[in-house]
Order: sequence, then C-alpha cells, then structure tokens
Amino acid sequence: RDVPAAPPALPQQQEAYRMLYTRPRQDFKQLTVTLASGESYTVLSDMGFDAQGNLLGVYNGLGQPVVVQGQEGFALDATSYQMMLLAAMNLPVTASYPGLDLEACGLATPSARLEIHYHTGEKIVLNIGNTTASGQSCYVQLAGDEDIHLVPVDFRQVLTRPLTAHHRLPGPLNKAASTAVQIAIVRPDGETFIASNYGTSGRILPWQVDKPYVHAGSTERITAFVEAVAAIRAEGYVATLSSAADMAHYGLDTPTRLLVAYSDGTIRDIHLGSDAGDGTVYARLDATADVYRVSAAHLPQADDAAVDALLDRFVALVSSNDVASVAIRAGEEAWLLAISPEGYAINGHAADADVFSNAYRAVVGMQFDKTTKDAPAVEEICEVRFLHGDGTITQVVYHDFDHHYVQAETSGGGGFLLRRER
Repeated sequence: RDVPAAPPALPQQQEAYRMLYTRPRQDFKQLTVTLASGESYTVLSDMGFDAQGNLLGVYNGLGQPVVVQGQEGFALDATSYQMMLLAAMNLPVTASYPGLDLEACGLATPSARLEIHYHTGEKIVLNIGNTTASGQSCYVQLAGDEDIHLVPVDFRQVLTRPLTAHHRLPGPLNKAASTAVQIAIVRPDGETFIASNYGTSGRILPWQVDKPYVHAGSTERITAFVEAVAAIRAEGYVATLSSAADMAHYGLDTPTRLLVAYSDGTIRDIHLGSDAGDGTVYARLDATADVYRVSAAHLPQADDAAVDALLDRFVALVSSNDVASVAIRAGEEAWLLAISPEGYAINGHAADADVFSNAYRAVVGMQFDKTTKDAPAVEEICEVRFLHGDGTITQVVYHDFDHHYVQAETSGGGGFLLRRER
C-alpha cells in the first residue's frame, strides 16, 4: 500500500545534517542483520589497529575489513562492506520526527533489523522501515529513541538485500584482444581446441591452431572469441562450492571451459555448467569455488560445438561474411558461387539456400591440417578465388602432395597441407 510521507516538521524540530551516533571504528566488533524474510547473517570486524587506534590492515586475503561469520571466504562487494562499516561508526540523519505511526513507516514489521556490538560491550539496534514518498530517504528507528529518523535511501537499498546479493561479482576484463596470447576450449568429453598467438614474424597470420591439428588460425574469428570471453560478467552470485560433489548440481562437474591467456599473465578461465533459467547459465569464473549466473546471450557459441566445428569456426581461410563470390576451376570445369541482394546463385542460376550454403561452406570453411614450406608440385588440382566485399581477392591453388595430403598455396604466400578426405 501507499505509505504517507512524514508530516511537516515543526520549526524547532528542523535539523541540519547530523550523525545519529558516532563510534570509533576500532571499537566495532560485529554486525548482525536480520531481514523480514527471516534470513540472518553476521559480519565480524577483521581490522587490526595499534594502541593509538591507527589502522594497521586487515587479517584476510580478500582485502575487506569485515568477514561473514561462518563464511570467511565470502567475497563481499565493496559497496556492501562500506555501508556496514558506516552503520557501525555513524549514521547520517536528515530529519527526525516524534510520534509517527510505526505501521505507516514500515517499522511495525521492519524490512531489516541491525544489531551492532562493540568491544566496549555496548549494543545498538536499528530498525529499517519503508522508503519515503519522495524516494530519497527511508524511515529508521533506533532502539530506546522515541523519534523516527530519515536516513538516505541507499542505506536501506544495501542493507535490506539478502546475503547472496552482497557478494562481489566478477566483471568484464579490461583487456585488449591484441594482448591475448592463447585461447583454449575444453569440451566435457575432454576434447581440446588450442590456438596461440605467435606474432607476425615469419608468418602470414599471428594466430595458429596448435591442437587438435596444426592450422593457420583466423585472426578475425579468434579476436571475436577473445572479445566475447573478456566481456563476460557475472549476473548474480549463487553459492560457494565446498566440495567437488556439489559441482554436479550445477552441471559444473563436467563443464565446458573457455580460457584466454594474456601477455601480462592474466587468465580468464570460465567453466560453463547447466541452464540456470531466465536466460542464464551456471558458471565458475577465474578458478574460484564460487558459482555465478552468466547471460547465455553473451557466451561465445562454443559450448555445444564438436572439435571439427570449432576448427571450421576458427580456421577458415576467409571470413564467410565478407565474401561476395567464390570462383572454382578444376581442369575443364568451373563453378561460380555468388551472393547478392537478389539471393544465391551458382553459375548464374538461382540456387536453393540449403544447396548453396552446403557448397559455399565446404569451400569457404576449408580446414588446413599443417603448414609447410615445401615447394608445390607443378601440376594443379584446382584453383579457388575468393572475391571479398571490398573488391580484394584471396586465391588458393591446390596441388598434389602425397597419398594423404593435398598442398594449398595462398596468394599471401602461405603453404598448407590438408587431408585428402576434406
């Protein structure tokens, strides 16, 4: 229901911005929050001080001044623990009113109850009520105080959240794709795809696929993968796993892993689990035991791909979306696959989309298994010319090599081998 705004303050009740109470931070011992839902948690001060009250540091590896009792590895969001410390040390009040209706202010059944203990033995109890009609403040009552106070609304917004909402959420990496040195995709069945950035020295392309075969990698496609993985962020915290057995519940016992390593030593390691609903997937980010939800829409489409499909994706000689036509000549026969606003055509004749796509992908997505510096055989098997949208041409000439391989020479000077069955 609508909650009435606080009544107009009498002149003698109007106050400037003030602190409801003030306590030294070295006196703070613990804070217990009990929500209207019944959920309760306690945070303990983990700060160290010298005899003069100067802060020496914190005792935990998380770098946070408080820890959650019983969950000392719980990584609190900075905004959350800063608000908890604010509540322990002082509380800013913009106005105070006596005799307000507790039910109308949401204080008969408060949204949250805060119990703050100090090393001196003192205890402060605060009840947090509704938001005011203006939306800028909330009603707060201090135990033993007849007045009801207005406190900035962000106090309520933070301290009425469930504990899971206080967890630090990994965000996107601030890394340029050009600094990536290796990518890897590890499937649940153990099959692994690895590509490394060796730079351009003595190479046509900086990226090379190292596993499961040796290929020249598509810089454009691998860069797009790196950018997508670096941009992944957690949408929400779910749980912290205490044992390997807990992983199965989230599909993380046999995850798909997406890894990107950067030149400064940073590694983005994402384990993808089962569907979490609402368009999200359970995931572990960067080798922690914490489970988060990440948006399925932001994931690179690599989780269900077989290794051959990954090779097609990252190793194609040219990017399929920038080719206007493909001309193929083999002996006395020739084909022209063309894409235009009018549709698909083979040798100038309109073609069914499925028929065209099968032929187009078979040529554009040709996979190379090995690089070679051997001189090609004189006799040509066939020639393929890719006309790009910008008018440039990439040419590949195929030569006989041996019983197992055909040799391909590109217009960029590259020499590759591909298995005959391809």
